[in-house]
Order: sequence, then C-alpha cells, then structure tokens
Amino acid sequence: SHQKVVEKYPSLMDLNYWGTDFETSSVDWKNGGYWCTPINSIAFGWTGGDGVHFSFLLSGNKVDESSPVIMTVPANSSLPNIIVAENFAEFLRLGLNHGFFGLEQLSYEPEAAFMAINNVEWTTQKTSGLESLLRTSHNQRIGLDFTREILELGVSDFNKEKYDALQIRYLPQLILPDAE
Repeated sequence: SHQKVVEKYPSLMDLNYWGTDFETSSVDWKNGGYWCTPINSIAFGWTGGDGVHFSFLLSGNKVDESSPVIMTVPANSSLPNIIVAENFAEFLRLGLNHGFFGLEQLSYEPEAAFMAINNVEWTTQKTSGLESLLRTSHNQRIGLDFTREILELGVSDFNKEKYDALQIRYLPQLILPDAE
C-alpha cells in the first residue's frame, strides 16, 4: 500500500531529497534528432551523456504499452541503436538495478553488461566504461528500490538470448535517416 511505501522510504516524500537538479517540464514528444536516431521513433528520455537517448519504436503513428524501447548511442557508429526492451515496463525493470545511465555499455561491452544488469551486487576489478553501470549513490539506490516497489515491478530477466531475440525482431523495423 501507499502508506507502507511512505513508511519505508520517508525521505522520498521530501522534494529536497531529489537534489537541486530535479525539475519538471512539459514533455516535448519528438524524435531524438541525431544522425542515427530512427525516424520512426519518439524519444522520451536522455541519459545526459554523449547524446544517448531512449525512444519508443512507433507502430504506424502510435505508441502504446506494447511499444518496444530503443536505446540510441550516437558516439558508437558501429552499433548506434539497440532494442533494449519489448515494452516500457520491461525497460523500467532493466534500469532498476543500476540506473539507466550505464545501459549504453550494452553498445560497447555487451557480454559484461549482461552480467551486471541483473545483479545489484556485481562488481568489476577492471577499469572500463562498465563501471558507470554500477555508479549509483545511496540516494539513487533508495529511489530505484522505491520505484520498483511503488510500481510493483519485478526484477529484469534481460540476458543475451533476450537481447538477441529483440534485435532480430525489431532492428529490421527501424527506419534510419538518409546518410548525407
């Protein structure tokens, strides 16, 4: 229940908890606007790093609860688009262990990323971009756990087999801008 969540996460009810970067704004539904962003997509989120953004794959001209989620990584010209989830709920589950910023590592180090994504305790001794996948502060961890609980989302079952199946099923549907 809502009261149970408030009792478990009281600091989340204080807007100061979220920090000075928290702001609300109107949503401007549009394409992500990069050279590699599929034109049959609507962007809904950005990581704030290197143009990485998340979009819904349009079916006709609509988005609904079954719309797949695309991650576009403009800095990786060899693999700029990845289908990361079959739908929005699956996308949320995918980011709830370590946040969404580090998901771009699926584009660079997919094998290591598969091991880390579904394991909150995963660590690496190797210095790599994958460490960004694990960089969650105490407050972020509380926020991620709160989100999972309040939305009643289970854990992600994302793995290589699921990743491969998503790419086979949806990548051919992406319409990319003409190269100039």
